[in-house]
Amino acid sequence: MYPGLPLITCSLLAQGPALPAPAEPPALVLLVVCDQLIPEQLDRLAPWLDGGLARFWDDGRSYPRASLGYALTETGPGHATLSTGCLPSRHGIVGNLFFDRVQGKSVYCMSDASVRALSLTGAAETGSGSSPHYISAITLAETLLAADPASRVFSVSMKDRAAICMAGPAPAWAVWWNRTGGGFMSSTHYGSELPDFVSLWNDTWREQAQGWDWTPSFDADPTPLGTATDERPGESPYGEHGIRFPYRLPELDPEVLAGADPEAAAAQVKSLASAVYGYPLGDQFTLQMARRALEAMQLGQDEHPDLLAISLSSCDAIGHSFGPYSWEVTDCLLRTDRALGHLLDLLDERVGPGRWVGVLTSDHGVLELPESLQARGIGAKRIQIPEVALFRGALTRALEYAHGERLKLEFKGRGISLDPVQVGELGLDAAALRRTIARISVQAHWVAAAYTLEELMGEESPKAQGEEAWLKLYRASAYPGRCPDVVLRLDPWVLMNSGRGTSHGSPYEYDRRIPLAFLGPPFAAFRCFEVVGLRDVLPTLLPLLGLAPLGPVDGRDLLASPADTSATGGD
Repeated sequence: MYPGLPLITCSLLAQGPALPAPAEPPALVLLVVCDQLIPEQLDRLAPWLDGGLARFWDDGRSYPRASLGYALTETGPGHATLSTGCLPSRHGIVGNLFFDRVQGKSVYCMSDASVRALSLTGAAETGSGSSPHYISAITLAETLLAADPASRVFSVSMKDRAAICMAGPAPAWAVWWNRTGGGFMSSTHYGSELPDFVSLWNDTWREQAQGWDWTPSFDADPTPLGTATDERPGESPYGEHGIRFPYRLPELDPEVLAGADPEAAAAQVKSLASAVYGYPLGDQFTLQMARRALEAMQLGQDEHPDLLAISLSSCDAIGHSFGPYSWEVTDCLLRTDRALGHLLDLLDERVGPGRWVGVLTSDHGVLELPESLQARGIGAKRIQIPEVALFRGALTRALEYAHGERLKLEFKGRGISLDPVQVGELGLDAAALRRTIARISVQAHWVAAAYTLEELMGEESPKAQGEEAWLKLYRASAYPGRCPDVVLRLDPWVLMNSGRGTSHGSPYEYDRRIPLAFLGPPFAAFRCFEVVGLRDVLPTLLPLLGLAPLGPVDGRDLLASPADTSATGGD
């Protein structure tokens, strides 16, 4: 994976004078998650990186072999693992969506009918909002505020699940992008109205966004750095702009906005707000809001340690369409590097060098475009919607033939779920139904294995040989009451229901590998090739704050624990 590098080693990197170890807890902890960032990006783009990403990777203690120790590699589980020090099997956020066995349906990991969306106009009168009520472990923010209620916490992202998982249920603020109305929003879980500095910034986004031209911010040819050619097979077009630079955000028509048709005005704003999510401007806006919070909340300005959590979503939004080695992702990361660098400079100015510690990581990896893999002789493939429909039909018929009833099936992502009410009313043996589903599923040419609920919950051993290591990863992604009846492990390099673009979510190394870097005292500039993971962040940071975990954790203090020499370590 890393030619010429030993599996387990640490090397001291060239650096300036080491900062002295702090005599007191850091005034501020900074968490930075770059969604869908993979370690190769930081290494291959190193000649062009000179901002915040480079500072973490070169001047901090970095772990290029960090890895997720669970199977369902998605945004929700990644951020919750980071903030709690626990695996999904303990913190409960097993996926962005999961099957709730009590409700008998799939639910979004942040959905909460007891709260309302909170935007510039106040709380929504109807509908559900987002909250952390599904998180079952204790977050860093909760631990910090339990020890010192005068500490302050602010979490921001374009995604609600990212911002919420980092803030947790603590008395804090989590804000995320409003893809319908623009600006940053929250929910009534966190307050009755947005902070003034958030509302003031929300008045500026339209002027910044409308008509924004996205052209490459680099002049030289990026292909020597490992970036692919612009415009490749498999890329997903950005509407009328296609798959080649330049791109442009829509303009707002002042006459429509001021006209008598509020629906037409709202549609224009929604179109612009939604488009911002897929442009590098998303990261710029997120970092602007982080700077506003730093100043308005006076984070890191007193003896009460504060937490500033930032999740940058643009790499993920763009990467899903163009792949990790595209011109678009390359440009996005270069812009993010510069903007993050400005924030770190501001921290040095406002908080002081050596008075803050930071973490840079990602929530998951990503699969390269299947077409690019195929061109290199790798057997990647896309399973299209018609083939998935045939597979589902075959399962339904097999169940009817074996058990005498035509059963309802919910097939989402990699999980297959029965209707528990129907199964109960018919008096059928649910475990037998699951075994049938698993037996039929593995007959599909793109399914490597199928695990029943009994196997996921540790009640049964795997039925096929060689599945112990895989099942360990899936059990780490299994939480009581939040598992489908059968989970499929697809073959490597397979994307389901994907006509173009790419994705993640598998247990394979390309989806599990992430970068991890710590910056600030006492993290001297080391490049460490241990296999570590997101669950190690909280237990590493807490001792620096003079705190102990308030509940069980699955990670370890990387400054105190011996190296993990397991090649299958990580989370």
